[in-house]
Amino acid sequence: MMTVPTDARLYAYIEQGSQPYVLPPIGQPPKMRGEKILWVLQADSAQMHTTQGGYTVREQKITFDAPVLTRNFVGVPHCDFFGQKFHFGFPDGDELAETLAHFYWHCLLPQVAERTVMRRRIKLREGYVLSTLDTQFYGGTYPCVDHEFHIRGRLAMRSALDLAVVRRMIALQLRVMETDPKGLYRSVCSVQPRGKREYLVTRRSRDHREKAVMFRLTGNIELIEEVYGYYCATKDADFLARCLPTLEKSAAYIASFLQPNDLIDSQVYYEDQVMKDGAVAQAQAFAAQALDRLAELCACAGQEGEDYRALAARLREAYVRDVPRGFWHPKTQRYVDWIDRQGRVHDHVHLLANALPVLFGFNPPERDAQINDTIAQHDNIFQKFPSFVAAKIEDYSESELGTGGPYDLCAAGRYWCHDAKYRAHIGQHERIKAQLLQVARQAQADHYQMGERYDMNYVYYQDDKNWHGAARYYEYPCVFADVLIHDYLGVRAAVDADIALAPQLPQGTVTLEAWGIRYTVADGALTVHNIASHPLTVRVGDVIQKIQPNGMWTFGR
Repeated sequence: MMTVPTDARLYAYIEQGSQPYVLPPIGQPPKMRGEKILWVLQADSAQMHTTQGGYTVREQKITFDAPVLTRNFVGVPHCDFFGQKFHFGFPDGDELAETLAHFYWHCLLPQVAERTVMRRRIKLREGYVLSTLDTQFYGGTYPCVDHEFHIRGRLAMRSALDLAVVRRMIALQLRVMETDPKGLYRSVCSVQPRGKREYLVTRRSRDHREKAVMFRLTGNIELIEEVYGYYCATKDADFLARCLPTLEKSAAYIASFLQPNDLIDSQVYYEDQVMKDGAVAQAQAFAAQALDRLAELCACAGQEGEDYRALAARLREAYVRDVPRGFWHPKTQRYVDWIDRQGRVHDHVHLLANALPVLFGFNPPERDAQINDTIAQHDNIFQKFPSFVAAKIEDYSESELGTGGPYDLCAAGRYWCHDAKYRAHIGQHERIKAQLLQVARQAQADHYQMGERYDMNYVYYQDDKNWHGAARYYEYPCVFADVLIHDYLGVRAAVDADIALAPQLPQGTVTLEAWGIRYTVADGALTVHNIASHPLTVRVGDVIQKIQPNGMWTFGR
């Protein structure tokens, strides 16, 4: 028998039906049964206990059924649940790795509620994740918006446990859509702990003159990208076949909101306290990208998907047209935020409305240059904290703001996620690193439990609290993992390779054991070492190389 301190945080492990599960500290039962792995985290140390048998935990006392091997760590472990290490050998790399470790162990893992908070909800618990560790604030799981970034963070971490959680999150969304009481295959804003579904959440403006539906199409659009990311990571053809019929129904639901001018009447996509009551630029961009992804998934499954490519092309063509038939404003030479039901144009120099068409390749080169210049002109606002929604937030009217207040105009992880991808696309690697370090240092000040919206005492909030909304929120921790690994370190899964590499760091060495690689950037060359136990196909640009275990490949010299 082993006794652990009362302040220790335990992370237990079980396998059920060949599926791996973690039992994190949040909502953990006082007595539990685990197997194979048990982590004990304290303030300045951690222990990973592995055994061939099981164990019982009760009142800080642990009884193992078989011999135990213990690994000791100083501080928060720089590894995933299975002990697969990450190490970043470049300036400020230790600080970024420390932040990733805190976020993974103290945020990402505790947010998985399947066998703790939801353990008695047998019909609902699979794939259930928390948006805040303060479960009295938002107790539900949120397929619209929140699941997207939960999934991005876990795909970046890459372990078998993280991928299994992603699979179950997607499966939960599929079940909800397939049992839509209206038969429309709608996603939902949330599923609450007792099973209540929130389909349509309508907000009113502060002057009570306007209203808008929140996230009407967000979850349906995001799900396609989520399945795409999971398929790239796993090449799981059987699960893709399970998903495709529902994804196609979801695409039909999205298309049902297409107006005669080929703009989608999406209403609110991300900002749930802004009255975007009509065609929203960022929603149009994400829909076009998702439909292209769906066409690619159809091709992977050996099915016809050209209709989705054609529809995506229509959405792109509509996007770049002049207002009010599109989002381009010829006078200001930028894209507007949204066009409401009365045809009125709303323009606050929205970051994603302008960055996404550059990132997704909607524009000719000369327009890309115009947009890049516009964003650069307003970066003193966009980068106050990664990343502010729009440059002119002081100009939002009482008819545009929701009754919940202006906090939705601050910096949130969802905007930073796509801003960082835009910066990688245009080669601003120092900007991405600066964003990561700014978040890392804010996280340290917040004891690695970050809030929902950061405003940094700007325009609407002049007080001692630099964030507003929910505490201990999921968004910045998940997006930090996504931006760091996928965008700055440039390691991501691809349809045609196990790993697509596009590092943004100028030089240094990166080790990601969960991905099976170590790479070094030096003297204009990229050297990749396969540290996995199986061959890996690695793509750099348009070149794909198969690397055997312990093999190396140097590109660019």
